Amino acid sequence: MSNITVGLIGLGEMGSAIGSYLVKCGIEVISDFSERSQQSQKRSISSGIINCESLENLCSESDIIFSIIPPDKSETVAKDIVEEKSRNEFQTIYCDLNAISPPTSIRIGELILGAGIEYVDGGIIGGPPDEEAFPKVYVSGKSANKLKSLNKKGIDLRILSEKIGEASAVKMCYASVTKGSTALMTGALITANKLGVFDTVMKEFEDSQKNFHNAMIKGIPNITHKAYRWVGEMHEISSTFNNAGLDGGFHKESALVFDLMSNISKNKMHETKSIINEISDLT
Repeated sequence: MSNITVGLIGLGEMGSAIGSYLVKCGIEVISDFSERSQQSQKRSISSGIINCESLENLCSESDIIFSIIPPDKSETVAKDIVEEKSRNEFQTIYCDLNAISPPTSIRIGELILGAGIEYVDGGIIGGPPDEEAFPKVYVSGKSANKLKSLNKKGIDLRILSEKIGEASAVKMCYASVTKGSTALMTGALITANKLGVFDTVMKEFEDSQKNFHNAMIKGIPNITHKAYRWVGEMHEISSTFNNAGLDGGFHKESALVFDLMSNISKNKMHETKSIINEISDLT
């Protein structure tokens, strides 16, 4: 596929960075950012992303559509795409790269494929692309091979099988540990704080579990600004575990921890202890 146009739904930290790298590699990237904040619009324009001004234009002009949005919006956006297809004919590949469970991806796939649109199930692992590394993008589905030309253009593409849900399963299992462990550490420290043993517990981790101690000191403050984005993801992971025959309760609790973390004050720099103190006051 040459002269590709990628339509981007989602101009957050990850979406805008991937879009910017695609542009650097000679790919035309479009997005409807007329209703985004002025800051988002300026960032997108400076990255070379073109404002297509409507979902109709995005669908009709895109060879591939990347959806990179909070997981709880995934099905709504997919329905919007299908409604657009009912009004206007277009040909595109819809690639859902959101942190969703395999059952959610299968439902979206049935919806998209049922409307006559090609569908790719995807999951992103890693941070936004920079000069040193690109995020891994796992993809599956019958049309996954059609994304080959985008490999190493802001993404490290990993093509799996033709099975929809497989790429999402990789993302869910991986994030269940990486993000779930942060929720577990935060929950343990909230509990220690409520029981009056925070300092003793932290000292014990420093003495006997230095890796955990470092993660608590450095990792927890680094995610306060994005904790709100992980609430929906934890529910999707819970659904994934439940679908595999487990209860999924741990990640429901993780969603609660991230929701509490998202409600702490944003107007100051936080250290772990002040974060835990603020969250403790909310419980």
